[in-house]
Amino acid sequence: MTSAERPMVSVIIPSYNTGQTVERAIASVVVAAARLSFEVVVVDDGSQDDSLTVLRQLAARWPQVKLFTHPGGGNRGIAATRNLAMANACGTYLAFLDADDELLPNRFDVCIDMLNADPAIDAVVEPYELVHVSGARSAAMRDGDTAAAVEDIDPVERFRAALMRQQMPHTTSITIRSSAMQAVGGFPTHIFFNLEKPVWLKLYSRCAIRSGAKVPVARYYLHDSSACARNEHKASFRFEELAALIDVSRWMRRNASRSDFRQWIRTRIRGKYLHYCGYVHELEHGLLQDCFGAALRVAVTYPGLMLDPTFVKATARMLAIASVSRTRRAVKAR
Repeated sequence: MTSAERPMVSVIIPSYNTGQTVERAIASVVVAAARLSFEVVVVDDGSQDDSLTVLRQLAARWPQVKLFTHPGGGNRGIAATRNLAMANACGTYLAFLDADDELLPNRFDVCIDMLNADPAIDAVVEPYELVHVSGARSAAMRDGDTAAAVEDIDPVERFRAALMRQQMPHTTSITIRSSAMQAVGGFPTHIFFNLEKPVWLKLYSRCAIRSGAKVPVARYYLHDSSACARNEHKASFRFEELAALIDVSRWMRRNASRSDFRQWIRTRIRGKYLHYCGYVHELEHGLLQDCFGAALRVAVTYPGLMLDPTFVKATARMLAIASVSRTRRAVKAR
């Protein structure tokens, strides 16, 4: 296969205030994709540091780098930024890299050959290496850990494992056919922190995901300055897991997905909502948005839950406790 015949890989990089790390990220792509036909599609999301200047210099150095910004140079969030990059990508396959992470040299050694060989495969999932930079967000995440969770299992069981046991791929180590990404609608722009989860679940529901390399192919840097780390104490952040499931549920209805998958999603939403009701009062919350709003969004998705006594009792208790806790915090603040 000549270079002109080889399917192109588009590596999508969103950048926001990453002037200190984005060169490392792009350089890692140039090394990892050296044997491929590839492009690096970078969108700057209204950075306030020197990111745009650095990116222009990198685009001048490497012709494979295509640089874009939002209209007016605005800040639109990571979902809209990735979606804009994909809209300008020419590749048959898509790979994703955050500007503070990096690919390992073996990133495309296995996945591209698999996708070329079998058009029925939507995506290939591979392990990544975790580098714990700063903070202690999770005792389970330590420097050097490898997130495998990509065993070759039955596609139905893979979907169930992703849904029930959170066995999700990491963004830096999944390679997706562009047509499959179009079928699931890209990244939902109304979800700010948990935006990958609905995409992966929709892809998994198509039962066309396969496992690739058994060793890490990318490096994910975990640090407390990330958006997730800065917002995980907020109720709106915690509700996003439910919002992601609701997004998947609605997509499944529109696309007539398997009935057992849709039932599993419904059961998961109910369980996650009951759990949310139990602890939302301990978080930074707004009574109207995070309590009333949460109940309303779940009820609109599954109106039958309003006849479920457990759902009704949990909602009433959440509202009562959250109201009291909010009043006490207001009193203490005086």
